[in-house]
Amino acid sequence: MNTNNWKLDLFSALDSAHSVKTVMDASLDAVRPFGFDFCGWRTNTRPAKKSSSKHVVAFNAIEDRALEKIANGDCDYAPVPRHCAISQAPISWRGTTDEDIFFQAPEVLEEYYGTGHHSGWAISTAAHDGQKGIFFVESRSILSPDEMWHAEQHMQWVSAAAYIRMDELKKSSLDHYVSPDEIALLRKLYWHNASIKNVMADSSINAIKLFSMLDDLRKKFGCDSVHALVVHALFLGLID
Repeated sequence: MNTNNWKLDLFSALDSAHSVKTVMDASLDAVRPFGFDFCGWRTNTRPAKKSSSKHVVAFNAIEDRALEKIANGDCDYAPVPRHCAISQAPISWRGTTDEDIFFQAPEVLEEYYGTGHHSGWAISTAAHDGQKGIFFVESRSILSPDEMWHAEQHMQWVSAAAYIRMDELKKSSLDHYVSPDEIALLRKLYWHNASIKNVMADSSINAIKLFSMLDDLRKKFGCDSVHALVVHALFLGLID
């Protein structure tokens, strides 16, 4: 990334991004010089009809144990999600035990810091269709007050550019025709936690047709796995 033209580099990378995952990858490249090692976006969705648990749509540039907990909805009542649920103002933390954010939930934050996630910055987002989420970046290190202040001057630019591209991808993806049978298959995959075996056991569709439909859907939305396909369908609002 060019030192003096990082915003132009980010814009170019985002323009080439073809999925939400590659948007997160481009965003992570942009925030790394500011001391961050993780970048992601997440939102909550309504529970599946056959599940009482709340599901989270999450896209991360890098996956690890801590971000898996977020994707499972285990951190919904932590200080950052609570803040973003009621405020459009960004929130930042340095990853120390003497900050206000730590005192709000010390046990939760101690566990989270123990996974190697410390400093961070987050902001709530809203798409053209009203879907709300959280864009966040995090560091393995404890940033100094000066380092965090410097990073904060640029994170809103990164988050805005990334989310504009995500919104564009959502609009363009919806240009693809998705048949009622394909939507029914996506719903079954969602209900069965992306298990093809369980879907086949719960459906009269034959294996050849099922795998053909899956291949077509993956090509339409640029997804390399069934799990990614289900997450993308949730993001697009194709599953209710």
